[in-house]
Amino acid sequence: KLFYDDPLEKQYVYLQAQFPSVTLKKKVMLSFQAGYIFVQTDKPIYTPASTGTI
Repeated sequence: KLFYDDPLEKQYVYLQAQFPSVTLKKKVMLSFQAGYIFVQTDKPIYTPASTGTI
């Protein structure tokens, strides 16, 4: 079992992005709202050319 059934329990995943010269790792808290995945970032909207941070 990967996650707890208790929706009030704080649960996290580890996100890793690899680039030629650097590897970035972040701990991200999960939210279990039905039908959505929420990732909090530094901007409200991104375009295809945008960069950002978590």
